[in-house]
Amino acid sequence: MINQLTGRGLLLVAVALLFLLQAPNLTVGNLSRPGPGLFPVIISSILLVIGITIIGRSFLMERVPFEFHWRNLALIVVSLLSFALISEYVNMLAGIAVMTTIACYASEDFSIPRTATIVVVLCAIAWSMRRFLGVQLPLY
Repeated sequence: MINQLTGRGLLLVAVALLFLLQAPNLTVGNLSRPGPGLFPVIISSILLVIGITIIGRSFLMERVPFEFHWRNLALIVVSLLSFALISEYVNMLAGIAVMTTIACYASEDFSIPRTATIVVVLCAIAWSMRRFLGVQLPLY
């Protein structure tokens, strides 16, 4: 039986390696002139270190059986698909609201006030990115 922490660590390592293996297809550059591949390399390297640390730590902690919840996985996939579809055909703010609401149902303790707070904060971040950073987001 696989330990829950070991499973989490292995998943993080797998995701990090997936992106690290794809990064050489992009120009990495250097810190003074970064290329489009530098950000994935940095984030994947950090994720790889975190994953290895979690795996190492899992041998020192009490073993907890790995449980896989298909319902939660399905809710996250549906939330991402709904974000893509609603952002394309309605607008991004509505996509953020629907995605967040569906994803919050995956939590064991769903709360409407907490979900509404997350929606407002994410919409404010998206608006700030558009307003102050000039990122071209189709918010409305």
